[in-house]
Amino acid sequence: MSKKMSNILISVLFLLLGIVLLIYRTGLESKIKLIVGIAIIVLGVFRIITSLIKNKDEDAKSSSVGDFIVGLILVAFGIVILAVNMAFAIVIGAFFIFAGVRRLLYSLKTFDKNPGWVVAFIIAILIIGMGVFFIIKNDFAIKTVILLVGITLIVLGIQGIIAVLSRKKKNKKVSDKAENASK
Repeated sequence: MSKKMSNILISVLFLLLGIVLLIYRTGLESKIKLIVGIAIIVLGVFRIITSLIKNKDEDAKSSSVGDFIVGLILVAFGIVILAVNMAFAIVIGAFFIFAGVRRLLYSLKTFDKNPGWVVAFIIAILIIGMGVFFIIKNDFAIKTVILLVGITLIVLGIQGIIAVLSRKKKNKKVSDKAENASK
C-alpha cells in the first residue's frame, strides 16, 4: 500500500471514528472510563518496569527511583479511576485546574512585560472554572471529553484528506515545472 493511500485510509478512519463517537457518545461513557483507567495502569506498569531495568549508575538511580514512584502513582490512579465512579471527572477537573493555575501564575508574572496579560488572565480563570465545573458535574465532564475527542478526530480526518489531496496537486505542479524547465 502506498504512503498516500495509507494516509487517506488513516484520515478516513479518524473521520469515521469521530462520527461514531458523536453519534454513540452516551453509551461510551463507561467504556471511556475503562479505557483510560487501563491505559493509565499500563503506563504505570511500563514506568515501573523501565525503572527496574535502567542502568544502575548513580545518575540513573535517582531517575529510576523517580520513575518507579511515578509508575506506582499512575497504577494507583488507574485503579481509582476504575473503582470510583466520579474519579474520572475529578482527574479531568484537576487537570484543567492545574493548567489554569499555571496560566494564571504566568499571566500575573508577565503582566508588566506582556500587553495581552489580561486576556491570558481571563482565559486562565475560565479554565480553572471549567475544571471546578467538571468536578461538580462529573457526567458533563465525560460527555464533554467524548464530544471534544469526536470533533478532534473529524477535524484531523478532514485535514488529513485535504493534505493528501493538496500534496498530489502540488507534486503535479512541481513535476510539470521540472518537465518544462528541461525542455
